[in-house]
Amino acid sequence: MNSSAAPTSGLPLEKISLASTLDLLDVLWRRRVLFLFCVTLGVLGGLAYYVRAKPVYESRASLLLIQRRPETITRDQRYESSFEDYVDTHRALIVSPMIINRAIETAKLGELPSFQDTEGADLRKTIIGSLEVTSGPRDLGDHADNIMAVTFQGPYAEDGPLVIEAVLNSYRTFLDETYSGISNDTLKLIGEARDLLRNDLQSNEDAYIEFRQKSPLVARGREEVNPLQDRLAAIETRRTDLLLRRAEIESQLKSIDAARAKNYDATQMTAFVASLRSQLTGSGAPTTTALDTQLYQLSDREQQLLEHFGPNHPHVVALRERLAAVRNLQAAPDMGPIDDTEQADGDPAVDIVDRYVSYLSQERNWIDTSEDLLTQLYQKEHEVAQELSSFQLKDERYRRSIDLTQTLYEGVIGQLQEASLIKDFGGFDATVIAHPELGEKVGPRSKIILALAGLLGSFLGLVAAVGAEMLDKGFRSRADIQSRLGLRVLVEIPGADSQPSPLWLRDQPGTAQSEAIRSLRAALLFNPQFSAKRLLQLTSPSRQDGTSTIAANLAISISQLGHRVLLVDADVQHPQQHQVFGLQADRGLTSLLQEDFDRNLIQETDFNGLSLLPAGAAIGLSADLFTSRRFAELLQTLRDEYDYIILDTAPVLDRSDACVIAAQVDGVLLGIRPSKDSRSRAARALDSLGTTGIQPIGAVVNGVISNTWNGATNPLWVGEPLSSTMDASHESLS
Repeated sequence: MNSSAAPTSGLPLEKISLASTLDLLDVLWRRRVLFLFCVTLGVLGGLAYYVRAKPVYESRASLLLIQRRPETITRDQRYESSFEDYVDTHRALIVSPMIINRAIETAKLGELPSFQDTEGADLRKTIIGSLEVTSGPRDLGDHADNIMAVTFQGPYAEDGPLVIEAVLNSYRTFLDETYSGISNDTLKLIGEARDLLRNDLQSNEDAYIEFRQKSPLVARGREEVNPLQDRLAAIETRRTDLLLRRAEIESQLKSIDAARAKNYDATQMTAFVASLRSQLTGSGAPTTTALDTQLYQLSDREQQLLEHFGPNHPHVVALRERLAAVRNLQAAPDMGPIDDTEQADGDPAVDIVDRYVSYLSQERNWIDTSEDLLTQLYQKEHEVAQELSSFQLKDERYRRSIDLTQTLYEGVIGQLQEASLIKDFGGFDATVIAHPELGEKVGPRSKIILALAGLLGSFLGLVAAVGAEMLDKGFRSRADIQSRLGLRVLVEIPGADSQPSPLWLRDQPGTAQSEAIRSLRAALLFNPQFSAKRLLQLTSPSRQDGTSTIAANLAISISQLGHRVLLVDADVQHPQQHQVFGLQADRGLTSLLQEDFDRNLIQETDFNGLSLLPAGAAIGLSADLFTSRRFAELLQTLRDEYDYIILDTAPVLDRSDACVIAAQVDGVLLGIRPSKDSRSRAARALDSLGTTGIQPIGAVVNGVISNTWNGATNPLWVGEPLSSTMDASHESLS
């Protein structure tokens, strides 16, 4: 009968994870000896280090760093942040190779006991590595960072103050040299700039004086008088007046011609000319005064032209003609009313008109000549003005250069005075506010070392425990079997140091092994889940699991309840049950499968109700017999005669007989003896049974030692394989 009962407890095998089985606390408890060994080893190592380590002494000094403020002297306000990065710069400067080298040379630090075995670059690196410079926390105030703590750690308490003092002295000497040199260099550069600007200013002034001596008169500024500009303006004004005068003359000549064209009589012409004369002079009165003024001006102009051009120059000749016309006009009588008598006697009106026209023509010619003269004079004066403008531009350039040099010179003088005043107020002041004292011991610290050693040992113990757990391929507890295999553990059979007899119920009825068999019997017979399973098979992954002993004792325990029980030894290659009970095994199961059914092959044992069917003669292909129809018929026949049938079969991993038989029974019990590789073997056995669709109804754990199971460091399984005790058992039974 096929028995494929589902597992009664635990998780499916494929859902089991490492995290669910390797609970850390359980691992540490099981491997507590290994864990404690690693912790102890770590602590001992820490103690050894503490004993052998050299002591470390720490010396400390405090340094106040203040930047000198020149603006407090010069009143030059500068807006800076409350925290400046120069503190970090000086922190790096104190432990720089340059400062350390100076300290080594000046204080001979290499002779100190702390550095006797160190020289050169290694000495510098050692000191730098032992020094630490930190600044105060900012929450102490805006200038808390100006306080720097210099710390040195070394193997000798006396060397720390010497090293710190040497380094600080070297550092302060460097500050004094650096910033003093900067101030002196600044003064020198400013002095050189002053001398250079003074020489440039003197050279520019000398060149300007020489230029002014050679150049013509040049106007300077808008308020000064420029004679050339005045002359050009006067010439232009005179030319404008002449043009206006010419326009008047042309207009009067055209008017006279128009009057003549209209045939005015002598009286009308005389009156008309008188009117024109009054317009020309600007009044209707006699023109004697105006003509005298004009005559005076023309005479003065004649003298000027004679000085410039001589008596024969065309301009002079034209001016003389104009003078003659003015004199003729001045000699003419006043143009009052003319009567008929005067006109009849000699027609004086005609003479007056002609003389006036002649005067206008002469004046027009003089205007043309004067205009030409003024044009030439304007051109000459304009050329002179252009040349003078070039001199003026050069003059302004000289003056601007002198003014710029003067401004720079005055600025440099001011900077020189300021630099001279504040040269002692620049740089930094480094003041030791707490001198280094004899070093205090800061290491090695026993509590810290032991704590770290304990932590390291705990970590190594944890790693070792987990590693041992991972390498251990055996089962560690009932829960481990149930979770990994998905099988309910029906009973745990304790192991013993010796096995005088495999029949526990007969020879040791009061032992824990016998009680475990009775518990297994109760689970199979009185549990409703298993009570209907009357044809049971016991098998195991390997031969050392001891299922033959379990099968024999289970058969005895069931028969003791008054049931008819048949124990079948189906391990035809390595039969053992006949040795356990001391019976003959020449013929048995193999004979029944190959011959006709012979009831005499089933032998009675010394226990009431218990019969044994030995394996019989060994054959090569036993699996073929178990798959035959005769085996199924045999099982059915035996089922009708006995209440319970227990088959002791070969291990699953040795032969395929167990898997073939498992498909024809009511239930399969899997015997497991925990060992270092029992986990993998049990899993493989389950896989083999699973290929035929069989799931064991439970597991029987054999050979358990109580002080190592369910929390063992390394489970110890005692007891020898059943085959090693068969001889002694056979003798006792016989």
